[in-house]
Amino acid sequence: MSQSDMNEIVTGPFRGYYIAAYACPSGGDREEYAPYIKLFDSRPESYFEQIGCVLKARPPLLTNSAERALYLALAHARIMIEGLPPASELDQIKHQSLLEGFRALPTQPVPL
Repeated sequence: MSQSDMNEIVTGPFRGYYIAAYACPSGGDREEYAPYIKLFDSRPESYFEQIGCVLKARPPLLTNSAERALYLALAHARIMIEGLPPASELDQIKHQSLLEGFRALPTQPVPL
């Protein structure tokens, strides 16, 4: 597990997924933090990476502590991962749905 600063953490793998969590200050009058989650199929350097991200989420919670927001994000991410196929199967699933999509397209004769 790595924590680059108080508001970000990267951990994993869990069932092949890496969790990147971020506690974002709400910017309101009260000091509150919103948890944000990204799931990756390879270890990211930080929450803000895009390559390898397979899912983004934001639990509908605000808390008065960055540490608590990170904890809530990690707990929510673990629950989400339990409902997903293992990360090792993602490429196979993507490939199958691409093939099924092509098979479903109607074919048209090409004008000569």
